[in-house]
Amino acid sequence: MPVLGLALILFLSFGCGKPAVVPVSPAPVTADAFTSWVGKASLVCLHWPDGTKVLVWTDIDGMKSGGAGPSQDGVLYSWTHREIVHRTFATGAQRPPDVSPGAKSADVMTGRDCLWRCVTADGRTGTFTTDGQTYDLANGNVFLVRTANGGGVTQLTLDLSATEMKHESFPELAKRNEVVGKFVADAKPTQP
Repeated sequence: MPVLGLALILFLSFGCGKPAVVPVSPAPVTADAFTSWVGKASLVCLHWPDGTKVLVWTDIDGMKSGGAGPSQDGVLYSWTHREIVHRTFATGAQRPPDVSPGAKSADVMTGRDCLWRCVTADGRTGTFTTDGQTYDLANGNVFLVRTANGGGVTQLTLDLSATEMKHESFPELAKRNEVVGKFVADAKPTQP
């Protein structure tokens, strides 16, 4: 019996009975999201601690909501921009279901909207998707999304490293960059 006990002590002391350690990949660093607008165009700028930025600008002046969650390829950022249009209703006119039948006017979300998703671990590699089209982040970090007049996306590569996350930074960017400036100037709300 003493030999068997000694063998068991040696077996356990050399770690043969320990469970295997499975290496765990570190979770990707998530970006903070800064939201703003310039004129009638709203934007979301994802920004990482190392200064990397992905900027999504839409021709919608309205509500922005979204968030981030885990993904196989990093982090999934999902955002929606919704246009809120002020409508005046004639007596007896049909109203959206969320507007009181007696209301003379209301702000309703009956305008355009834009849903986009960005899947990335680092803001440099990954994809940006909207309206069924997918774009490679390696080809640019700025997306100008048009929902009016047939829609479309313009993808640009801009150095945003010096762009501070404050409202004043984005009108300045629109003034400095001709393509961004034209996009912002062309953004018009849906007429009630």
